[in-house]
Amino acid sequence: MSIYKELYVTFISFVILLLTCSFASAATNWGTKGVSDTSKVTNVVQLTTTATYPDLGQSYLMGGPWPEGSIDNIQPWRKDGEWIVFTAEVGGTGESTVEVCKIKPDGSSFTRLTTNSVKDSNASFSSDSKVYYSINTMGAVLPTYRDRVWRMNEDGTGQTDLSAVHSVPDSDNEKSVVVSPDGSKIAYNKGSVLMVANSDGTSPLKVSGNYNAGANNISVQTGQYSWSPDSQWLAYSGSDGTGIWLYRVTPNNTSHSQLTSKGSDVASINHLWPSWSPDGSKIAYLWQRYNSTILEPNHKFFYELRTISSSDGTALKTLDTANNNVTTGWSKLVAPASWSPNSMWLAYTKEYLDASLASDKAIFIINTEESVPAPSQLTAGYNDYFPIWAPHGSQIVFQSYHNRLSREDACSPSCVDRGDILLLNLKGDYGDSTPFPWPMFMPAIQKNE
Repeated sequence: MSIYKELYVTFISFVILLLTCSFASAATNWGTKGVSDTSKVTNVVQLTTTATYPDLGQSYLMGGPWPEGSIDNIQPWRKDGEWIVFTAEVGGTGESTVEVCKIKPDGSSFTRLTTNSVKDSNASFSSDSKVYYSINTMGAVLPTYRDRVWRMNEDGTGQTDLSAVHSVPDSDNEKSVVVSPDGSKIAYNKGSVLMVANSDGTSPLKVSGNYNAGANNISVQTGQYSWSPDSQWLAYSGSDGTGIWLYRVTPNNTSHSQLTSKGSDVASINHLWPSWSPDGSKIAYLWQRYNSTILEPNHKFFYELRTISSSDGTALKTLDTANNNVTTGWSKLVAPASWSPNSMWLAYTKEYLDASLASDKAIFIINTEESVPAPSQLTAGYNDYFPIWAPHGSQIVFQSYHNRLSREDACSPSCVDRGDILLLNLKGDYGDSTPFPWPMFMPAIQKNE
């Protein structure tokens, strides 16, 4: 071998070593650790650790403060799939240090976008790569506790209070912003009312409330609304006092209709977390039934993951079920669900209850077009939850919360009360050649209590 060839081989080996070390320092490849179905998952990669944040306290990621109480629809993926935006607790150990951050899907280039003394949450990318998020003042800056809707450029510049643009009073709260796929509108909560405004915060309009000219006063559920892919409709969960049902409304409030109702159900019913499919034909949601005849208070709920036609609420299909009136088993479905870009699959979370009443969560996917849908469990053995499909369809981002279990064996017990962002690299084709509607109305990933 010539000296030049030796030098060339040495150089190539050095470059490969550098690339390998760079990736290893950015993310941890866990292989199939915690993977339940290796026919659908190549590996699981952890993007964040305590080392990701130079001034980290505890962290909770990708959304609002608590799961299942204020899980707001977000879109953490940038349109090209090259960045993930999220919120994490940095600079301390209190909610006032929750900041908007971003990271690449290989775990590199962690960037903190906000630095303030208030709580930021529910960060989302829009189709034009703006970042929309909520700020909770917590009395730190403003005289009263309130939530505000904000927008900034993806590099953190141009931070703008959109609630101030339309001069919302200090006594009002506005939060849980969801951007329309075409980037022209935002939907958000104002108290128990669903509002729509232009993406710059101008021209706010109430679109829920007096459904059908005052027949019922519909109270919208926080964050539980999603846009149709063509940006012409919003589906939302609203309470009429007898239960929580699904409605759809145009952003100018010229057309408003009820999609679901109690039907033949005899117990208390909730229809929660509507999620519009990318092709516009279906809406997925969580059906929840409360059974007052069961004596144990914690075992009163039954769950179903369902889809309906987005046009009129027909073509009802039940995909999966759970029942927390069990001692051991799958006791709960955790919403909302995330659609694959090709509109065939849903990713969602199920919770498992063991005999000691400790619970863990796992990521599932299901083919909505099968005549008898069969759930596929992707992860097991850890507290994995809130999956969000990537725009290209080949990855799912999710959070794993280290309350009792972690893939990082050495971190216990120091890993307690820490969440991290992980990715599932998928086998199979879940993408589509058609344009990917944006955002996809997916769930936040948050601290799990």
